Amino acid sequence: TGFIVTASFEGVFCQRRNGGGHSEWRNNWISDQHQNSDFGVYINISEIRPDLQGCGLGKSLVKDVFQFLREKGFFIVDLECAPASSEGFWKKMGFQEFPESSRGWGFQISGHKRLYKTVIATSEPTTVISPDDEVFELWNDEAHLMRDTEPSWVWKLQFNKGTRELVKPIVHPAAPEWRARWRKGDDVFKDGPVKRLLPWENTSGSFVVVTQIP
Repeated sequence: TGFIVTASFEGVFCQRRNGGGHSEWRNNWISDQHQNSDFGVYINISEIRPDLQGCGLGKSLVKDVFQFLREKGFFIVDLECAPASSEGFWKKMGFQEFPESSRGWGFQISGHKRLYKTVIATSEPTTVISPDDEVFELWNDEAHLMRDTEPSWVWKLQFNKGTRELVKPIVHPAAPEWRARWRKGDDVFKDGPVKRLLPWENTSGSFVVVTQIP
């Protein structure tokens, strides 16, 4: 089978063909709904010719996509399950659902379920925190609505030796208006909307990505 990869992320387009398979990716600056920072890619089209389905081509195609994106420095892939019957395939490939939110926050588009996957190793939320740990906390709604509630997710910050760069980045669905807090014990360094808490990171769109802390 033929194999062609053409890529131009500045031109917001990348295409790969493998036999009867076809995938198209777009950087998430497609629209406000899909704006996702420099770290994310939105899969616009991924399909296998009907007569070649069930032969493992789709799995192979998508795995190659993940490797390609890792090499290009991307962290996240997201997509819409359209048709809905594709949901099972994407979940087998490691995609997961966006967190539930009473107000949607753009996580569901045109009535289709939206899924995402990180393609690199990332820091995982934890419930085990000691008083001396430096942590990043995230709530699933706006700061003024979450003032007296416990955070929805907490990450213990672990740094590369001699730096303030995280060993593994924090990558998680979030709206720019959601509440986030950076603290160590009772000392709160910053507390407010994601977009104001992390001015050194690109926090526009559907994900928060933290690679370093001042």
